Amino acid sequence: MPGHEGPYIFRRGHIQPVDVFSMLSHPVRLRCVLMPLDQPEQCVFDLTAVIGAPRPSVSRHPGQLRAAGLVADLREGRWIHYRPDGGLPEWVMSVLEATAQAVLDTAPYQGDREAGVAMVAHGDIRRCR
Repeated sequence: MPGHEGPYIFRRGHIQPVDVFSMLSHPVRLRCVLMPLDQPEQCVFDLTAVIGAPRPSVSRHPGQLRAAGLVADLREGRWIHYRPDGGLPEWVMSVLEATAQAVLDTAPYQGDREAGVAMVAHGDIRRCR
């Protein structure tokens, strides 16, 4: 975008709506950012298991979301766990929460949520630790 520095212009408190929606416009990125809203942080292994896509196609998206400032990461050895960034402006969290609520009963988001809940219930979450 003209006037933007680097690949992303997200900075705490300076996130522009057009950039948020652009980042969320990819189906895998949207699923990656919505899943951890009501789950513990997720690693790429967990995201891949829930989304059901090949790991190479899933793994780049959380990194893009992190670079954009929409998710934060926690590094433990070779594993990286992602969760929504706690420093997001209130309007961004409102958009994410409203979106998650609106798609709660629709595919593929309903399946993602059910699979994530099942992973937590069965202790399968954090297989990457």
